[in-house]
Amino acid sequence: MGPSLTISAVTATFAVTALSLHNGLLFILVFAYFLLLFLLKGGKFLALQMLIFLTWGTAQYEQNVHNATSLKETASVFRLSFSALPVIDGNSFRTEAKTEEGETIIVHKRISTKQEKDFLSAAAMENVTCRAAGSLQSPESSRNQNLFNYNTYLYHKEIHWVLNASIIDQCSENASTPLTFIRELRSKLLIKIKKGFPPEAASVSAALLLGESGWLDDEVQKDYQDLGIIHLLSISGLHVTLVSGAAFLSGIRMGATRRKMQTALFMLLPVYALLAGFSPPVIRSCGMTMLYLAMNLFKKKASAAAAIAMVYLALTLNNPNVVFDIGFQLTFAVTGGIILSADIIKRQRSSWGKTWIISLISQLCSIPIVLYHFFEVSAAGVFVNLLYIPLYSFVILPLSFLAFILLIAIPPISWLFISLLQIIITLSNAITSFLAELPLASLVFGRPNEYILLLMFLLLLGVFFSWDYKKRRECMWIGMALICLLFCQYEIENLTPYGEVTFIDVGQGDSILIRLPYGRGTYLIDTGGSVVFAQEDWEKKRREFDPGRDIVVPYLKSRGIRKLDKLILTHPDADHIGGAPSVLKEIDAKEVLISKGAVRGYLEKRTLQNKRKAVAVPVKDGDKWSTGKERFYILNPWQQTENTNDASIVIYAEAGGLKWMFTGDLGKEGEASLIKRYPGLKADILKAGHHGSKTSSSEGFVAALQPGTAVISAGRKNRYGHPNEETLEVLERHNIKIFRTDLNGAVTYRFHSSHGTFSSVLP
Repeated sequence: MGPSLTISAVTATFAVTALSLHNGLLFILVFAYFLLLFLLKGGKFLALQMLIFLTWGTAQYEQNVHNATSLKETASVFRLSFSALPVIDGNSFRTEAKTEEGETIIVHKRISTKQEKDFLSAAAMENVTCRAAGSLQSPESSRNQNLFNYNTYLYHKEIHWVLNASIIDQCSENASTPLTFIRELRSKLLIKIKKGFPPEAASVSAALLLGESGWLDDEVQKDYQDLGIIHLLSISGLHVTLVSGAAFLSGIRMGATRRKMQTALFMLLPVYALLAGFSPPVIRSCGMTMLYLAMNLFKKKASAAAAIAMVYLALTLNNPNVVFDIGFQLTFAVTGGIILSADIIKRQRSSWGKTWIISLISQLCSIPIVLYHFFEVSAAGVFVNLLYIPLYSFVILPLSFLAFILLIAIPPISWLFISLLQIIITLSNAITSFLAELPLASLVFGRPNEYILLLMFLLLLGVFFSWDYKKRRECMWIGMALICLLFCQYEIENLTPYGEVTFIDVGQGDSILIRLPYGRGTYLIDTGGSVVFAQEDWEKKRREFDPGRDIVVPYLKSRGIRKLDKLILTHPDADHIGGAPSVLKEIDAKEVLISKGAVRGYLEKRTLQNKRKAVAVPVKDGDKWSTGKERFYILNPWQQTENTNDASIVIYAEAGGLKWMFTGDLGKEGEASLIKRYPGLKADILKAGHHGSKTSSSEGFVAALQPGTAVISAGRKNRYGHPNEETLEVLERHNIKIFRTDLNGAVTYRFHSSHGTFSSVLP
């Protein structure tokens, strides 16, 4: 039964993904898959799997057909029912709400006053209906290749609109229902944890006990993710087993029969799933436990493999789009891998040997998923898990439960256990931070393409099958092939004959990646950055948006870039260098080029203070470098100036068969000086200065360069009105094709030898 259900789960996955992604490779793979089933299992089994494919494909089609909105963009006033705790971070309010028609939307609001923040914190809780006024907009699509697509994420949750609210008022409490009672109970328990535990212990306990990961410090989450142990901070089968086991034994000791306790647990587990946040790992864990209990009640037997396959099939039939959820993918891949490798684990005699093998299997099963979504894997994950799995399983998790129960039942003595928990968690986080800083703690591979990803999955299956059947020779050779594939992915940027120039969309700022073929050079011109305005304490967010950390670093990692040959910071304005500290924290740079005309500005903003100690090199007019076919010349600064814009590093480059002019924020006076010093200067591509401001890209400069294409890096709906209409008119008069990051997202020129093409993320 187990193997057949496992195959059925694979068939259901093919049905959902093939009909959702419309990928030609997937359809070819489905055909090959059915042919293989026919050859191995025969016609009857093939017919059953084709029926499953049709059923789950129909479910996916129906979900997509009905996944539509009834709202109009012109709608501005709503009565909204709030069904989830709002996320209030500084002066930002965000939550989900339902309209009167039952459609879910995301509500954003910028909080204006401390009084309003207090009102929203108290009023916009669960189970209230409020009036809200504002403007609807479609969720943002990804503006850079490979990065998180908010629009797609919300679509899979059947959410189509974001309401930017200007008013939320006239709130009234809704009638209570069992569902709202459970949600309100969860809120009260979370508040109890927040008030009764110190911050570090509260954040971890809330995640472990109630599935609330929003309290976790961003740096702590990043460290755990880098080390491959982030799964420890979410509810899993261990948590459900601990809760169920404790409840079962307590009931038995109080005189209840085993059958009554099994029935009670079967009925209470859905309540616990709701209390724990109802995330995919929680649903999977509770679902498997409920299935096990049901089988016992009816005196039936089912293997763990059959149980997880049945839960998977039930969840995907109910909501096919859940297969695109990262948590869903990881929980079923890792748990399924461990269950299907039960014989391998049983062959280990010692408990440490079993822990080691489970850790190794977990890491192997998660590699393709983690690489696709996060672009890097932990090199130390297998070893770190050996320490942290017992720590969380037998110390932190039970102690969190005990401290929380005592806080509710016997508050006077709970402080002892809470203090002990705080000490252990603080020490654990400190060790995690230290380990995450070690060289090779995590390895950046970049996002594999669909062919490499498929081959990776097939090789992993080959490793597990040969390992399970004790075919050591075959296992060794397949394992070597997998290592070779991972090595090729690791070095893919050094092996490709293609180069690129990408104008990364960092909002109102500049960041340009130049990557030459065969790894001959990787350069980043500027890092973007945000201007931070003075705020009162209540307005400050836990973590301000940083384009360097939140956009540039993930994009570089998605391309497999671990080291920059040169980081070029054109001038010390925040929108060009503000993200530099974050980039230098994550990505090595052999050299950091700074403008010799504005050295003091870099020092004042502490741009170059970082742990990696990159070498700062002041450059000026006349400096140059080359990498074979490609040549780069510094044309500015040529003198000291108080105007940081005119001190911008200007680079003239020959790459990909084109001549490029990267101007930073050079103004009209600087442009005139440049043309005067370099008469006859021509360029095919112009990076328009100062984000298309009217202070740059003068008529004379554009006429002298005669570019065929101009790229303007500007933020969508930015407060400065960039690009300026006057600048656009100048470019249009000269018949220049214009790319704008505010309209087109990231713009890329991909080339091979002396030929290439432009493309943009948004049409």
